[in-house]
Amino acid sequence: MHRTRLNPVISAMLRYIEAPEGTTDGAPPAPEGSTRSDTQNSSDEPLGEPGKKALDAERTARKDAEDRARTAADALTEAQQQHQTTAAELETATKRITELEAETTTLKEKAATAATQERDLWRYRALAEHSVPKDLHDLVQGETEEQMQAAAKKLAGLSVPDPTYEGLGGSRGLTPPTASSIEAGRDLFRSRRKTNT
Repeated sequence: MHRTRLNPVISAMLRYIEAPEGTTDGAPPAPEGSTRSDTQNSSDEPLGEPGKKALDAERTARKDAEDRARTAADALTEAQQQHQTTAAELETATKRITELEAETTTLKEKAATAATQERDLWRYRALAEHSVPKDLHDLVQGETEEQMQAAAKKLAGLSVPDPTYEGLGGSRGLTPPTASSIEAGRDLFRSRRKTNT
């Protein structure tokens, strides 16, 4: 024999029609003064002992399942709240990281500017202390103040021809006399004069 399945809506309507008044699930109405659980227990009587055990086991399992579902729902709600809190903290941390990166970039730029200014100060100080001719200022280089002082000292000892000197050499490009060369010339003159007299 072939059974046909009814549409669930039609099936529910048939159960409602066949159910006695005052019930919605097809079970007989509860006697006055009794609760639904009393009715369930009284309707369990025709099942016999094995049926009662099976029905009790099913009810216990359903209650446990509902408890587990409630616990899972609570855990889900808590996890969602933690997720929202973590997302907010992550957003705050991301903003702070962006701010710190901007501050770091600014500080690096300021440090580079300060280092350049410090090297320029060392260079100008070395040029001033050692009286380096203007044409040789570009040659005073170094990474430390000591290196720049040493370079300036070496360059200060060099004698550079003054193209505007119109003295002894005139336009031939001779260097102007220095104090030490004048003294050397006097000494040479005196020594020759003593030998001649």
